[in-house]
Amino acid sequence: MEWKYVKPTTIENIEKVEKELGYVFPNDFKEFILKNNYGTPENNIFYLADGTQRVFGGLLSFNEEDEEYIINFNKSSNSVNFITIALDPFGNKIAYEKTTNEIAFINHETDESSIIASNWKSFEESLN
Repeated sequence: MEWKYVKPTTIENIEKVEKELGYVFPNDFKEFILKNNYGTPENNIFYLADGTQRVFGGLLSFNEEDEEYIINFNKSSNSVNFITIALDPFGNKIAYEKTTNEIAFINHETDESSIIASNWKSFEESLN
């Protein structure tokens, strides 16, 4: 799948984010970010477990100078169980669950979360 509006990043930037957040991203996600940092997928529809259709907006950036820098979103977050990695167009979050590395959808109004994929690769493959 093609990802648009990508901004290159480095492994050093990823490691800096990991250190600051106290969370190590899975290797397949790090490799993905090196190719698609800050990108928006060409196929952007995904579904919650209850069948609700959602739209993937874009990945947060691992580059400190970018407006949607991943650290800023996670330092201001109330959630201690999740690391936000992307947003939908309405401000809802797509995040890693810290203990299982599952991908979750978090409603920004209610903070309710639901698991949408067992890992990043299966989430990415589900986009259509």
